[in-house]
This record gives sequence, structure tokens and C-alpha cells, in this order.
Amino acid sequence: MFWNPPGVANVEARHLFSIRTCNRCHAGETATSFVHIAPRAAGSASAISTFLSGGATKDPVSGTTRTFGDLERRKRSFSNLLCRIANAQPDDAPMLTRTH
Repeated sequence: MFWNPPGVANVEARHLFSIRTCNRCHAGETATSFVHIAPRAAGSASAISTFLSGGATKDPVSGTTRTFGDLERRKRSFSNLLCRIANAQPDDAPMLTRTH
């Protein structure tokens, strides 16, 4: 299962839309069979999907090889955020605080 509506000529736009929908990221777009962290027996480690752990799959529409590794992406994003906060000067503080 993956998003492939008629009339979408831009394969990147189709992929980006599909990957950002729950039911598609857990299916054909990432070659994941429903869950990204598999159920496990007590005392055993859970298997994680290629989408999380890193690896390549073929795009179900274009055949392009897509590389995933969401845990590494999340690690980089979090690290960048922490470094930005740690290096902030007092004048930067209002930029780092949400006001809603």
C-alpha cells in the first residue's frame, strides 16, 4: 500500500506526500509490514524496521532506491537543537522560547 494518485507527475512530491502519512510509511513506501518496532517475546530484543535503522528500499512507483535511517536523522536533529541552545547568548533567549 502506498500513495499513487492519478495525475501526479512529480515523483519526489508523490514520495514525500506518501512517506508523511501514517498508513503509507508503515507499508509499501518503506517496505515495512505495519509496525516499525516489532512485537517480541519476553527477554528478546525487538526487531526494528529499515525505515528506523537505516537501509535502502525501492520506490514502489519510480523504482528509485530510497535510503532511510530515521533514528539517525532524529539524533542529528536533537543534537543540533541541543547545541544551538547550549551555545545561545542571552540575547538569543527569546528566539528559543515559544510564546503560544
